[in-house]
Amino acid sequence: LSWWITIRYNKKLFLCTAIVYLSCVVLFFGSLLFSSQVNFPSFVASRQLEYFGLRGNTRFHLDTLQPSVRSFVQVFPQSLNNTFLRPYPWEAKGFLQGAAAIEVFLVILLGILFIFNNYSGLKSHFRKPLILFSFLFAFSLYVFIGYTVPFPGAIIRYKIPAELLLVVVFASGINWGKKFTYK
Repeated sequence: LSWWITIRYNKKLFLCTAIVYLSCVVLFFGSLLFSSQVNFPSFVASRQLEYFGLRGNTRFHLDTLQPSVRSFVQVFPQSLNNTFLRPYPWEAKGFLQGAAAIEVFLVILLGILFIFNNYSGLKSHFRKPLILFSFLFAFSLYVFIGYTVPFPGAIIRYKIPAELLLVVVFASGINWGKKFTYK
């Protein structure tokens, strides 16, 4: 939608995208005022409760969501932590969680390289519609996975598409020649 508005009305991509993204957030929480059939926060909270009813060998701490803005804001840091940073290396149980911890470290390292060694500047890089879309889609997917899923194995599987998009966004903006040329 933001891309279409940008092209159709010759507006700035970042501004249009910010307005569309924030409008979607307002509509998401505004659905609380409508019937229970279109109440999106209740839908997410009920999905979380379904996951809480499942059994698993390992589980991350995640507070129970209530269908309210306050509850979503309070659980937001846990959501980000569970999807962006965990499993921590010291809490990895088994080979697969150890590999996932290394993967988290490498994505964070790639993000840091992207921030400090961007060939065109961060603002310029995010002016590309596909890059901006990929980043926001990945971020949104990470957040919703973090809100609903308490199991590390499921989080690792579900976030694969978002993680691939983040890797592409970060790797495409790094000036690899500058960083790795030796004189």
